[in-house]
Amino acid sequence: MKITRIEPIIVSVPYRHREVSTRVQRDGVTDVLVKITTDTGLVGWGESCPGSNVESIYEVIKSAVPYLTGRNPWDREAIAADFFGTAHWYNRPMTGNFAFAGIDIALWDLCGKDCNQPVYNLLGGPQRQRVDYFCYLARTTPEDVAQQARRGIEMGYSVFYIKVGIDVPEELPIIATLRETIGPDRKIRIDANGVWTVNEAVRYLAEFDRYRID
Repeated sequence: MKITRIEPIIVSVPYRHREVSTRVQRDGVTDVLVKITTDTGLVGWGESCPGSNVESIYEVIKSAVPYLTGRNPWDREAIAADFFGTAHWYNRPMTGNFAFAGIDIALWDLCGKDCNQPVYNLLGGPQRQRVDYFCYLARTTPEDVAQQARRGIEMGYSVFYIKVGIDVPEELPIIATLRETIGPDRKIRIDANGVWTVNEAVRYLAEFDRYRID
């Protein structure tokens, strides 16, 4: 099995709610998908992180086409060594990591398809049968967060995740309303995106924990 084509594809997905955090304020997400085709007809798909902009990630992936073409997708470690050591992108590790993420995922996808196995078997097998993934709530008003949470409960979620750290006095009533809405047993997870100092984290988490933060 040999790689015959590598295609970076820029995609944009709009959100139903604006995402507001200490890091971003955005109405959607734009990333770079990576499509790798082989001479056997198998197609692997991956997703790269955007970094500061998707155009730079797109160009890094395009620059990797000459030395990825003709390679065996099973030679992932050798391909990674060439990507970070031979190519000039080793001078820019953050951009290189963001770009290679999509390539690496696509290579794993190809290897799994080649041997008709889920990738988790190639990584050592499953350790659990299910993962209780969280419902991502948009940080808005207490009333709107409650409405989102009720919809999440109807969909079967038991873990609820929301951004904080912008205005703690404003956020405490939001978390209080969330706890009241979802009841005592479901979990609440908050994310300040690293904006707090250690002292602030100790102080603020003690306040938030009145509502049993997971």
